[in-house]
Amino acid sequence: MDIDNNERKTTLLKTIKTLKEENQPYMSSLLDEFLFLESELENLKKYPMFEVKQGDDFKQRTTPAGKRYLEVLQQYHNISKTIFSQFNKIEFVEDTAINEFYELLQTLMK
Repeated sequence: MDIDNNERKTTLLKTIKTLKEENQPYMSSLLDEFLFLESELENLKKYPMFEVKQGDDFKQRTTPAGKRYLEVLQQYHNISKTIFSQFNKIEFVEDTAINEFYELLQTLMK
């Protein structure tokens, strides 16, 4: 996306304010975790995910970075489902950042 994390967070926090008041602190902390995990996934992509055994190209094993990536991806997916379930209950305004986020969550849910 073209928008940085601080701008996305600010925009999404505005959207969270449209939710029930008792859900707002919970969703705000989930959003922080979501953005953190998203940046963690981007950092982990820099490392190799698999190692190929020398002499036998058919044998591969997952590297520690690959294992960590899968763990973080699972957490990211779980949080996105929770956030998506809340955002799915509201109508979006004409805001491209929110719409992009919503579309991202929809693709993750498929």
